[in-house]
Amino acid sequence: MIELDIEALKKVELDILSFIHDFCEKNDIKYSLCGGTLLGAVRHKGFIPWDDDIDIFMLRDQYEKFISLMENNDDDTFKLITYKNSKNYNLLFAKVVDKRTILIEDPF
Repeated sequence: MIELDIEALKKVELDILSFIHDFCEKNDIKYSLCGGTLLGAVRHKGFIPWDDDIDIFMLRDQYEKFISLMENNDDDTFKLITYKNSKNYNLLFAKVVDKRTILIEDPF
């Protein structure tokens, strides 16, 4: 196991965002970038140098459609995590993760 530096992390995040984009395009799901991800795309033409996550926004009906379809997704690389499908996940929003990586985060 190796620890990813910020540039390698950004590559993983870009892969996740590309997957989400393709998945949403294929399934006619509308989304937009928000928060630091949107600011980075506009102001920095990429990532904010210190940002370490991807922020996207969907209207409730689009989010429900996304969750429903992603729950049945059998992709080898990307997986949906929610409080409903992961025992130790207690956030109210979903995450799409790269199954080839391990994230160690402090919930506080």
